[in-house]
Amino acid sequence: MIHLLRLADIKRLAIKSSEVVNSSRVNSWISASMRHNIEELNLSLRWKAQPVLPCHLFTCQSLVALKLYMNWSLKVPSLTHFSNLKTLELSHVTFSDDNSTQHLFSSCPVLQELALVKCGWKNLKTLMICIPTLKRLTIEDEDLWMQDALSCVTKIYAANLIHLCCISYLVVDFRLYDLSSLVDASIGLYYNPSAEDVTPQVLGLLSGVVNVKKLSIASYTLEVENLLDRLPTFYNLTHFELNLEFYGLCLGDLMVLLEKSPKLEFLNFEKGFDHGNKDGYTSGRVPSCFKSSLKTVRIADFEEDDAEMLFIMFLLRNATVLERGQMGERKRQRDDSVHPHSSENIELSEEQNVGEGNDIISSLPENVLHHILSFLSTKDAIRSSVLSTKWKYLWTSIANIDLKETYHLAGEKEDGSFLDFVERVLLLHDASDIKSLTLSSYQLVDSSRVNSWISASIRHNIKELHLSLHWKTQPVLPCCLFTCQSLVVLKLSIMDWALKVPCSTQFWNLKTLELSHVTFSDDNSTQHLFSSCPVLQELALLNCGWETITICIPSLKSLTLMNEYELPDVLSCVTKIYAANLIHLDCSCCLIVDFHLYDLSSLVEASICLYDHLPERDVTPRVLGLLTGISNIKKLMITSQTLEGFNPSVEDFWMLRRVPSCFASSLKTVCIVDFDKNPVEMHFIRFLLKNATVLERLTLRSYSQDMKQQQQKVSSQLNKLPRASKSCVIELTTT
Repeated sequence: MIHLLRLADIKRLAIKSSEVVNSSRVNSWISASMRHNIEELNLSLRWKAQPVLPCHLFTCQSLVALKLYMNWSLKVPSLTHFSNLKTLELSHVTFSDDNSTQHLFSSCPVLQELALVKCGWKNLKTLMICIPTLKRLTIEDEDLWMQDALSCVTKIYAANLIHLCCISYLVVDFRLYDLSSLVDASIGLYYNPSAEDVTPQVLGLLSGVVNVKKLSIASYTLEVENLLDRLPTFYNLTHFELNLEFYGLCLGDLMVLLEKSPKLEFLNFEKGFDHGNKDGYTSGRVPSCFKSSLKTVRIADFEEDDAEMLFIMFLLRNATVLERGQMGERKRQRDDSVHPHSSENIELSEEQNVGEGNDIISSLPENVLHHILSFLSTKDAIRSSVLSTKWKYLWTSIANIDLKETYHLAGEKEDGSFLDFVERVLLLHDASDIKSLTLSSYQLVDSSRVNSWISASIRHNIKELHLSLHWKTQPVLPCCLFTCQSLVVLKLSIMDWALKVPCSTQFWNLKTLELSHVTFSDDNSTQHLFSSCPVLQELALLNCGWETITICIPSLKSLTLMNEYELPDVLSCVTKIYAANLIHLDCSCCLIVDFHLYDLSSLVEASICLYDHLPERDVTPRVLGLLTGISNIKKLMITSQTLEGFNPSVEDFWMLRRVPSCFASSLKTVCIVDFDKNPVEMHFIRFLLKNATVLERLTLRSYSQDMKQQQQKVSSQLNKLPRASKSCVIELTTT
């Protein structure tokens, strides 16, 4: 793959394999990557024999990051020079001698990060790390024990080092020089109990990091005899983390350790205490940081055992500036009177953990968690309650409730379980506002039950209400719905029942109204409803029924009238529309409707689909009346069914020699949807191409399977047609 790449640069190459590979093969990959100015090279491979890496790898000028996993000795050429290398990670690499390592590190003049993971040092007497530019150093030898561990003197010179991570066995003697820039250190030193005294090695390392602000230390490091009394004082330490994974720490020793950190602000215990040792709390020794700086204490895996509770009581009694105590996974109802605390500002909280790791998401602020829930469906948001106690009732504050029952599910379950579920969701919702409520069900519901849902949503300042339900009997919606001040969007599907509009109706802020399968009793009822919406901008009447209707809404911008069913009594009336600010009109109805349009001067776009179910009646005046009323628009979508009302003779029409003026002046794009190459379409296309002198594109979209099979042939035929515009492109697409 690498050899097939073109001349473009390769930014990063990572190869990891458990198969045994030849050195020559790997070298060819490395050479290829360098020809592409590789910046980051990561190789984790198993060699058949001692690898000899190519010399030009060690002089590569483009390399910024190099990570090698070898399990063999690393031979460093004398010409080595990584002029731009900033990150070097060596894993399971064995160094041949002291000079080899020093030469490698000195050949990296801008190196900032160095990681030596489980490397072999048996050939070294002294490991010298002298890198002035180094900012981060990691040394890990945690599973080698004493066979090939870092058993030499390790000298570190790094004036700009910021972070140090050292996890090793105490067979090494660390000597740290000029680490004045060090901010953060993580220390974990193992030792063999049968070995000689290792206290000097531990003290040497800890003394070298005495100026850090953040320190993480494993408790087994502190198990060295007589170490705590000889520890230096960490005057700059503000964040201290104790990892008590394998060994606990007795409470008396903990107080000694904290006394060595006079400016400590944050104390974190990653594991538990030594449960059998409870001394040190009656001696009266209170670390000075308790009175001056300690503000936060966190105990992970909190088990409420005696040692932990003893420490907490001591902490609360003596930590006068403490602000927050974070306890781990297990919880018990807290009674602050049992453990009175001296700080007036303390806030005790309990963290939630999932499995063995920390539940980072649950620790986020509640407003962030609510934002996360907003991306889930309502049912999934409710399911999140099983994650932890913190999530149990979080869903009760969701602002958007969307509960829809599918037709299939409704047919299988008619026991009212879905309706009961809706009721519980609304009942358990907290006092916060509900932005949107959508309820859809195919089960027959009682009017009283729905009214209770509507009333509950109104109490929560509902803004958008969508109801698509089947009522058992004629519904009487609550009066409070028709005077709701918070409603901005209302969509009702009453399924062939009459909508009764109270005389007190007033929707002050309603901007969108959609009524589906609603029957109005008289024109006065509709006029009263529409006049009660002073800021209404969008109105949709879908499959509704009335005898006479007048739509007079000055603020209206979008109007949709749709009747999908071939019912003579639906919308079988004169329909008058007064809307001076109307911009969009979508009308799909039967031609038995007589539209009267008044003052639609603002209309920009219209979509018209009128179909005739009474062919014996001349409906041409009605079609002309509607089209004349929208004659000033800029965009028009019209169906062929609408034009069938004129019933012209196709043959006579195409024999006319009158060419529309737009053909010669402005018509640039024509699109024909559902093209099937019938005679009428082909007549029009020939006429269009012959006369449209400025036409740029003719798009034909077909859904026919036959057309799909003949697409290439038909396209060829179309492109052979004579055309007046030489720049016209004909595009035929099939789906």
